[in-house]
Amino acid sequence: MHHIQYSIVALLMKAGKKRFSELKPEGLESNLFQYHLKHTIKEGYVIKVDGGYALSPKGLYFADRHSSLLKTIREQPKTITILVLQNRQGEVLMQQKSRQPFIGSFHLPAGKIHEGETVHDAAQREIVEKTGLTSVELMYRSTVYVHISQNDTLISEYIGFVFGGQYTGNVEEGVWRDFYDTRELAPSVAEVLASSKSEFGPPKEIFISL
Repeated sequence: MHHIQYSIVALLMKAGKKRFSELKPEGLESNLFQYHLKHTIKEGYVIKVDGGYALSPKGLYFADRHSSLLKTIREQPKTITILVLQNRQGEVLMQQKSRQPFIGSFHLPAGKIHEGETVHDAAQREIVEKTGLTSVELMYRSTVYVHISQNDTLISEYIGFVFGGQYTGNVEEGVWRDFYDTRELAPSVAEVLASSKSEFGPPKEIFISL
């Protein structure tokens, strides 16, 4: 992907939509930028919407698999840890997604497992990175395989190891929400929460078509 086309997609990873003027780099000729913008549309990464441009289902898939460090996509399901952190009232800690896919929706704190880490070590690292909390005891709850598609195009696919824990203090990153409040949740979050309450068993397969 040309670097101008990559910059277009990268900007849209962090926004629901953007206008032409917000996407065009300063100093770049409009004709040249328009050529590359049209190419991202032709290749299926970007679509024209009311008020500007947004990522297509293919673009959302790219965003979900994209590695900011490597500036490329990984061609296998992500392997992540997911944290179900509850307070004394049984509320669950949620965080709002700041990038695509599903930007603006609420999700559980989660992150990729690094090479050489145990699953539990990855969960403990993620709770520190995502919440700043260092004294929460985590326990394994379940494993999920999640496949999310839109118009038969894969958007997100991951294997998640779900860990639960309790915390009674305040948090700086995120909000406490009722366990059964499904408003504005990212796809699969409600199903992952349900899996954390079930008896131990085989991995839970979750297929969602938007």
